[in-house]
Amino acid sequence: MTSPLVSVIVPVHNGRAFIGDALRSVFGQAHRPIECIVVDDGSTDGTAEVVAAIAPDAICIRQARGGVSAARNAGAAAAAGDLLAFLDADDVWLPEKLTLQVRELARSPYPMVMCGAQIVDADLRPRGELRMALPAAQPLLGMVVFGTGVRVSCSSTALMTRAAFGGLDGFDANLSTSADWDLLARFLLAFGGVAYVDRPLIKYRMHAGGMSRSIAAMEHDMRRAYDELFARAELPPALRTHRREAYASMRLMLAGSYWQVGARTAALRNAGVALAWRPRVARRLLRGALAALPRRGAW
Repeated sequence: MTSPLVSVIVPVHNGRAFIGDALRSVFGQAHRPIECIVVDDGSTDGTAEVVAAIAPDAICIRQARGGVSAARNAGAAAAAGDLLAFLDADDVWLPEKLTLQVRELARSPYPMVMCGAQIVDADLRPRGELRMALPAAQPLLGMVVFGTGVRVSCSSTALMTRAAFGGLDGFDANLSTSADWDLLARFLLAFGGVAYVDRPLIKYRMHAGGMSRSIAAMEHDMRRAYDELFARAELPPALRTHRREAYASMRLMLAGSYWQVGARTAALRNAGVALAWRPRVARRLLRGALAALPRRGAW
């Protein structure tokens, strides 16, 4: 059988430091054929020169700064493949990533397959792993209400059909840090599930300039994404009845994120909102806050 063409979209903005690692991992994939589309979203640091030197066979699209979602959508619009894969410019794929996912997608009833991720530092040194844990029966309920599975981003892990991506109208251009969460939520709403390879097939780089460190932007995005999801007429009643729990879980996640970076006021603000949405979380909040307190003398 002929292997399907996979179009790999790499959005980048001022990614000179890491884009080389990402592109080498694309062209080092065991799967063939592939096309690589780099969307330079208004870079000013010489990213374009690095791309030209390392990946002369890549299709390069340069555009004015429009945000990561707009860049991903522009790459998808230019793609020739029936399968799309997205790779953030600071992440790295393992060589077997596409091979295993194409194989899984061929036997799955769902038009998207994700995978686990290895957390690495700026120098690609291992720091941990991320795995998906969505319940098979009601994955969207688990993701939105109980927060399971959301630690695995679909921005660098997912392989999906172009038809499914187009049917969802792509990434929401109004979102940045949580655009991948929103796309996965809409995908689960439309298709009822997602395929998954339970192996860390990407290196997810954590560094000071990473979008995931911008908690305030994530709060803006998550609040918007939840509001838009619960405004959808096709949302199942079983999920709609858990609206208060869903918003409380989202606020708890934000509170924990703020607390980890030392933003105590923002953490307590979100914790208070979570309590208003679901008072039963009081003991859970207190246990988490006490566990996160520094030892005496640490401040």
